[in-house]
Amino acid sequence: FRSALACLQAMADDEARADSPSATDTSTLSLSSLVGALPGSLPDATRDALHRAAVVVNEADALLICTGAGMGVDSGLGTFRGRYAGVWPPMKALGIDYVEMCNPAWFDDDPHLAWAFWLFSYQAYCLTGAPHDGYRLLAEWGACKPHGCFSMTSNIDGHWHRVLGAEQVYECHGAVTHMQRRDECGGDIWPTDAEVMGRMRLPAWDLAPGEEVEVEVVPCRRVPRSALWVPARVREDASGVVVTGPGDPPDTGGGSHSVVRAVRRPGGSDLTRVCADSPLPTCPQTGRPARPNVFMFGDMSMNW
Repeated sequence: FRSALACLQAMADDEARADSPSATDTSTLSLSSLVGALPGSLPDATRDALHRAAVVVNEADALLICTGAGMGVDSGLGTFRGRYAGVWPPMKALGIDYVEMCNPAWFDDDPHLAWAFWLFSYQAYCLTGAPHDGYRLLAEWGACKPHGCFSMTSNIDGHWHRVLGAEQVYECHGAVTHMQRRDECGGDIWPTDAEVMGRMRLPAWDLAPGEEVEVEVVPCRRVPRSALWVPARVREDASGVVVTGPGDPPDTGGGSHSVVRAVRRPGGSDLTRVCADSPLPTCPQTGRPARPNVFMFGDMSMNW
């Protein structure tokens, strides 16, 4: 991504120089030197498309940049599907996909599981991850335009907000950088408090392939704890688990078998939830339970 942006930048510079009366035609030379910086050789169609894009960027009065999950890959952030999928490792062990996990119903049914997922997301997006150089380069392009640079993004990491500021960004799915009350639609929104988030303790998912663990199995994912822990082994991907003890093998496809509800080292703490004694976030004004101000799947209570 960064290489493609650098190529576009050089082409736009070439186009600007070509508009100058004293300029010489250096675009062919510059383009040929840039091709070698990109993976493999560029087909003619790709080269022509990049050149047309460079012309448009150079002549624009403003930039409106629309981005999705792929924009965060160069910042080390996983996407929820496709080649760079990888959001929260315990989901595979629990047999839950991103669409099911990213649902506000978990805050009612299993709030410690919900906050384990969202605390991990907050830490990855806001504490560990940072906007990569592509953000900076696009912002610099926009700063040179008469009407500036704007972003509309479906990403919930808050990275465009950090680069351009609130007035120039529309986060159409919200972001983990803000919170709202859990039981209210259309109410207040406030910035996520790092200190409040830091009070929750999330066990590290640092299991090794082949490691022996225990899993709690239940007939349905949203039933109360069963206290039925059976032996299991961590798969080679260090995320999935295989039950090795007796009993009905867990089903991850919604069938009639039991499902994995929790994972722990033998006799240890559940690795799929924030610790039971962790204080969960609440509204600073009312004390009512809070949730991220993120538009989730099946969401009917997102505050805009």
